[in-house]
Amino acid sequence: VDVNTIVTFSCDEDWYLIDGDSMALCMTTGQWSSAVPKCEKRCPPHWNGISTDTICTYENKTTDCQAYSKPDTTAVVTCAEGYKSSSPSQKLSCGIDGEWDKTKLKCQPQCVKQSKDKPMIEEANVSIYRISKDNLNQEQLQYQMACRGTIISPKLVLTSAFCFNTNDLDNSIPANDPILYTILPSSMSIGIFGQYEQLNGRHNISQIIIADVPNIEVQTDTPAIVVLVDYFTIIPKQVMPICLEFPLSCRSQKNNRDNTDRFLEGTAILNSEDCFVVVGSMEFIYMDKYQQWLEMKIMLHNYLL
Repeated sequence: VDVNTIVTFSCDEDWYLIDGDSMALCMTTGQWSSAVPKCEKRCPPHWNGISTDTICTYENKTTDCQAYSKPDTTAVVTCAEGYKSSSPSQKLSCGIDGEWDKTKLKCQPQCVKQSKDKPMIEEANVSIYRISKDNLNQEQLQYQMACRGTIISPKLVLTSAFCFNTNDLDNSIPANDPILYTILPSSMSIGIFGQYEQLNGRHNISQIIIADVPNIEVQTDTPAIVVLVDYFTIIPKQVMPICLEFPLSCRSQKNNRDNTDRFLEGTAILNSEDCFVVVGSMEFIYMDKYQQWLEMKIMLHNYLL
């Protein structure tokens, strides 16, 4: 390199320049004006999902886990409140190859089990509200309870499709458009509230998925899954999903309308010891018929964890 030449150093993608400046001058002494840097491979960020907490340290100092980590960085992963794993914690180390030495700990939501004696779980119940005109002032809008739903994952609520068959505003918006609905925990026991009221525990909806399963006889109702814009914060004994155990099965497929009378439409219950159903508009919706659909939707939305 000729004297007085300025050289710019750079690294390939996913490598980081260390131990020197990105530019150096070749001096008349035959030396560089600063140390020649090296390229270092780093480990990808450990993003904090909703289910995990991670603390990273390098040379006994806390570092940002959401940035690329230097080799010899350690990351300690634990389950967030409301989540559990077979191991209470996990320690990972960043290697010189830019890879963590273990796969990150998987934590699952704590859930509450239904039983024959307790077919409906209060902490898993939510109320789904539909927007409508205020009876006293037609210029204002309010939310009225439309049906119930049951939390099946931090982002999903299971309910009846019949809940989404009406638009009370009499406009061109489809009745199953998420913009018409919002969700509150059933424990709040609110029947009506204003359009712009910011209530604790309120969740808006990003998507409504109506089940469309082939080879099933015509029914008056089908199940639906509501996808939240955000997600439920799991609080043990207050807000929890139900424990879904697959495969689902029902010994009897006979509808019994009398058994639905004490439950609000959209509630997911155990009809018997092993029969998981959703209360529809006219009859029980037997979820063993929709097992594949249900499993697939839960799996697709587990990315948050």
